[in-house]
Amino acid sequence: MPSVFRLEVCANYIPLRCKNEGVYQYDVQFSPDVDSRNMRSRLLLGQHADKLSKGRAFDGRILFLADKLPDQVSLGFIVCCRTSDCCNS
Repeated sequence: MPSVFRLEVCANYIPLRCKNEGVYQYDVQFSPDVDSRNMRSRLLLGQHADKLSKGRAFDGRILFLADKLPDQVSLGFIVCCRTSDCCNS
């Protein structure tokens, strides 16, 4: 007979309130590849901050934006496309 035990679980979350349809997720590709996550962040957010909305988060590969971009955006050697699309550049 299995024993029953109590387990306390904690969750960390951030409530989002959006004025638009939601949050958009993009796959960011660098050509040539950039290994350093910090360098990828500096390249995208440092050089192209004016092209991206202020409501954003970037982990080095996935970009979350409050505003929708065109299907595929090329920023020099950086390509951003919706994660749901198959993006091979």
